[in-house]
Amino acid sequence: MESDAGVEAPRGVGTADAVHTDLKQEEADLDRRLSRIEGQVRGIRRMLAEGRDCTELSMQFAAVAKALDRAAINYLTAHLVYCIENPEGALEEGTSLDELRRLLGRLR
Repeated sequence: MESDAGVEAPRGVGTADAVHTDLKQEEADLDRRLSRIEGQVRGIRRMLAEGRDCTELSMQFAAVAKALDRAAINYLTAHLVYCIENPEGALEEGTSLDELRRLLGRLR
């Protein structure tokens, strides 16, 4: 008989604390992403002040928009997973699947 020591539980089978930890990790990742996006926006302002070409600026605008979209989707997806894996805890914290569905719809 093999031991399962050290084997991770499949996603969705973990404890509520583990799921909450995953959500906190996603929030830390979001903070890092937003810092990078802030840097990109400062770069756009600098490019504008330097009189850079419209094409260069539009490429940077598109990059920032895509980065923000990705950050929002990742963040809301983490909350969605949290709601699915820990529905009681999510409801206690005021988050519901219906609310997340509505929020994801706003990103379109």
